[in-house]
Amino acid sequence: MSKFSQHSHQLRNAVHVLLAGVMVTATASAQEAEQSTGSASTVEEVVVTGYRQSLEQSLEIKRATSGAVDAIFAEDIADFPDTNLAESVQRVPGVSIDRVGGEGRQISIRGLSPEFSRVRINGMEALTTTSATDAVGTNRTRAFDFNVFASELFNQIAVRKTSSAEIDEGSLGATIDLFTARPLDFDGFKFVTSYQQGYNELSDKADPRAVALVSMTNDNRTLGALFSVAYSRRQTREEGVQSGGWERNANTATTGDFWQSLPPGLSADEQARVNNAVHARFPRYVMFEHDQDRLGLTGSIQWQPTETTTLSFDVLHSKLDAERTEPFIEAISLSRGNPSGRGATDVLDYEIDANGSMVYGVFNDVDVRSENRLDEWNTEFNQFSLTLDQEITDRFRLNALVGTSKSELEVERATTIILENFDSDNFVYDFRGNSKRPFISYGFDVSNPANWTLSEVRERPSSQSNEFDTARIETTFDINDTFKLKSGVSWKEYGFDVAAGARDKTLTGANASCGTTVTAALGRQQGYGDNDLAPGMARNFFVGDVRAVADAIGLYTDDVCFPLRATAADVRSVVEEDLGYHVQVDFDTTLFGLPFRGDVGVRYVETDLSSTGLLVGSGQNVSTTEKNKYSDTLPAVNLVIEPVRDLLVRGSFSKVMSRPPLGSLSPGISIGGFSTPPTVTVGNPDLKPFRADAYDLSAEWYFSDEGLVALALFRKDIDSFVVNNVSFANWSTLGYPDSLLDQVPALPTQDFEIRRPINGNGGKLEGFEIQYQQPFTFGPEWLSNFGTILNYTNVESKVNFAEQGQPPRILNLVGLSEQSANATLYYDNNTFSARVSVAYRDSFMTSANSRVPNDMDFTDESTYVDFSTSYKINDHFKVSLEALNLTDEYRTDLMDSNAERINNYVHTGRQYYLGLQYSL
Repeated sequence: MSKFSQHSHQLRNAVHVLLAGVMVTATASAQEAEQSTGSASTVEEVVVTGYRQSLEQSLEIKRATSGAVDAIFAEDIADFPDTNLAESVQRVPGVSIDRVGGEGRQISIRGLSPEFSRVRINGMEALTTTSATDAVGTNRTRAFDFNVFASELFNQIAVRKTSSAEIDEGSLGATIDLFTARPLDFDGFKFVTSYQQGYNELSDKADPRAVALVSMTNDNRTLGALFSVAYSRRQTREEGVQSGGWERNANTATTGDFWQSLPPGLSADEQARVNNAVHARFPRYVMFEHDQDRLGLTGSIQWQPTETTTLSFDVLHSKLDAERTEPFIEAISLSRGNPSGRGATDVLDYEIDANGSMVYGVFNDVDVRSENRLDEWNTEFNQFSLTLDQEITDRFRLNALVGTSKSELEVERATTIILENFDSDNFVYDFRGNSKRPFISYGFDVSNPANWTLSEVRERPSSQSNEFDTARIETTFDINDTFKLKSGVSWKEYGFDVAAGARDKTLTGANASCGTTVTAALGRQQGYGDNDLAPGMARNFFVGDVRAVADAIGLYTDDVCFPLRATAADVRSVVEEDLGYHVQVDFDTTLFGLPFRGDVGVRYVETDLSSTGLLVGSGQNVSTTEKNKYSDTLPAVNLVIEPVRDLLVRGSFSKVMSRPPLGSLSPGISIGGFSTPPTVTVGNPDLKPFRADAYDLSAEWYFSDEGLVALALFRKDIDSFVVNNVSFANWSTLGYPDSLLDQVPALPTQDFEIRRPINGNGGKLEGFEIQYQQPFTFGPEWLSNFGTILNYTNVESKVNFAEQGQPPRILNLVGLSEQSANATLYYDNNTFSARVSVAYRDSFMTSANSRVPNDMDFTDESTYVDFSTSYKINDHFKVSLEALNLTDEYRTDLMDSNAERINNYVHTGRQYYLGLQYSL
């Protein structure tokens, strides 16, 4: 979506200039090194450690592999270069991250959103989820949440952007491999411990991080054990503005979605203009507080009974406990398109801008709401794996793995207490002076408890489980010095299970007996934190205390007033069983006298799917299970030639697949019988996977041990994307029992609108990456310890998001930033190290189906700046200082590509860590 980026052309030009400078600089560096080698009889070996050593190791991996792989190594034992795994991965070309609450959670690779990438931990596929901020708090995608793990638990990340037959299927974007440490990685006894004291500028809270690792091997390195533990607490505050979205009245006589009255004297055309104006649904200032405790453990035992046999047993445990509070005050009537909402609201004054947005309004008879939400949830992840590496003969080797992993999310509390002041007059919102700092006035004293009525409570606990059982055997046979034959079989079973419930109840009218009178003891005065409010706004408002109100009304204990009901549409499960085989030939030879290597192979996989959901009618819920089966043949070729020394040219082709979205696979249905026509919303367990042909071409010049200039071109031709399909059919032809229509005012003979996901049209994705890495070995001596890492990615896609049978609607993929760039300047002399990093991401679409009349939702461009430094006091002690998000970047979510209406504008403040590390 480069049309949303004001700096697109400038950035492109800057990259072109940068590349020209890079080539000149690198050439000069290579010539200087060559002259130095020719004139000196001996060359002093320079041993690098710390950050520079990790960069050198990363280039060694990238250079040695046949496919496109970028790796990140820990600077030292239990010392990853970033405090968050996602924030480390974003340094890789083509990777962008999505930050939630100020911390990286999910990653997009080469324009493909997180659910299209696969994550493996110690060779096993895994999926972790944390609570979302939606109604039921669960995540129904295949996107991996990196926030579950402390970065200190890992010592390497590898991002595989191209596929080989030996790599498990399931990724349309990339495969990310995470590796924990093992004892035979080290010699003898190792002990490392560190403590960091964090401080967040906005929350004004101190956050501890502590790590310890101990590793032991016997004298002859045949037996070793390793254990590590990492604990952290993070307390953040998120402040800013939300509009609640922007929408237009339906403006049809059948819905009655008009304002109740307009200013007198308006012409018919002006009345229509006001009714058609796009207004803010519930503008508000926000201040969220998020508190999380994270504990991670790893354990590894390795045994080498002979030189040809290695057994490794690995354990990984992580527990994330979190609490989040969300207090709001808002005019809820503006979001209700019914007679008791906008139909009961008077417009006294207004201003409509050139884009048709009502940027200013004064209203009477508005229901004002004070709500307070409390979420308490935890995610627990456990993985156990046993690996055997066996050299059967000098030419024949075997690798076997068995293991299991399970991620369990438990949303114990998702409670909202709602107070309301009904029919308030003189409510005002005004975005004219500053769209990111609107003026809001509610027309009464919002801090007085007597002005509020307890009107509604919501309690929505939920749970989710993701479980993998894996078994794999792979063999390698050295045919000769040139060719290796690899083959293998793998079995994997994935289980997804989600359940949700609700104790929602309106406490007015007939249900008033379940409520209680609002008093000061049941709430508190809520401020806006450090929010820079528009002049003249009230600084405090009264909110209900969630725990106090819940106790007073018996929300969690009174099953008569507040029975826990299953949220039937959110009760579902999926079981996938995958059986795969692969054959691959690796070769290392010459072609026309030039070094030539690569791999050629094919992978075949069968997927058996069983999906369970509920048929949800007004009278009953009926469980139903459906099965599906499909297979894929996935060839892959990776070729590398070295036309001149240290210049590698790579070419790759593969067929890849990614399994359908979890949220679309349920066979359950829900019936909306009160609309015209009545609707049936149904999942589709018969969905086929996303399939694509992937092409990759790159040139890489390794002009020094730590130096690289690289250009990569890539393309994916995608067969199909899941789209929503709307059709019409008679109920009697659908095959569902008539009993589901009990109490629904629709006859079995009536036509229904059927809403169902299907495999629609596909599209293409293409782009390029530029990468430059170099220590400054040229120039004056003082420059020799400096270096830089730069990368830039440009990607675009053309995918049809139109519903089946509708005119084409060609857009970029959801989550795709057309441009992204990273720059790091570092200094490292093996004693003192410092670096500053900048991560830029272009705007990206978050939804292709926004509220009418907005064409889409998107997130604006962002730039994050981080700094870190460390100093080795001696061989055992090191001090460090890290500063994250130095510019205190705001996240800006917008609606409509032309009007760019503010939906969300929030920030989380700068984060600092001061630490001390001891190693032995």
